[in-house]
Amino acid sequence: MKYKVLIYYSNLALSQKDNDFISNFLEQGCKIIEEEINQSSQERYELSVDYLHVDKGEEGLQQLFKKMDTYEGLFFTHAHVIGKYNKTIIEHLQDKEFFCFHSSSFLSTGNNLFYIGRRVYDARLAFINNEIEQLNENNIFYFHNEIRLSERILEKHKSSPNFHDYSFKGMKEESEIKNRVKEIFNNSE
Repeated sequence: MKYKVLIYYSNLALSQKDNDFISNFLEQGCKIIEEEINQSSQERYELSVDYLHVDKGEEGLQQLFKKMDTYEGLFFTHAHVIGKYNKTIIEHLQDKEFFCFHSSSFLSTGNNLFYIGRRVYDARLAFINNEIEQLNENNIFYFHNEIRLSERILEKHKSSPNFHDYSFKGMKEESEIKNRVKEIFNNSE
């Protein structure tokens, strides 16, 4: 069975350089996740992740619709970061087979919509902990900025010999972040 996923990023109120940096990071992450899931599935299923970087506003919405219209059969996606567009997106998808994950208190659940907002931190934490435990024979590099779940993850795994955490708190410049990542991986060889 083949599963299709559409991940998209809409430009935010940032410089084009910053939006491109975020988009590139997300696109590369999607490729890695797709590859790892497909390797783990041992050919029981195949995951295909499409990544789309769209403009902000109505123009971006039209780019998104154009991509969504290419899908035949079931696909998975997520809600738009700008809440006012979600009703329009859901209406556009009414004749499609889809599942949409969202964190908006204004959207319902059911009818192919799944809430994954802040109220499900415990589920996220359980998922992350399970993934870390599955990789207990490998080195685990945990990059964080000391917010949200990081404290609880560190509490549980910091004492593991193969768990290495790196805080990026306060880092704002792309060059600073890239240099820190290079330094971490150069020192881990």
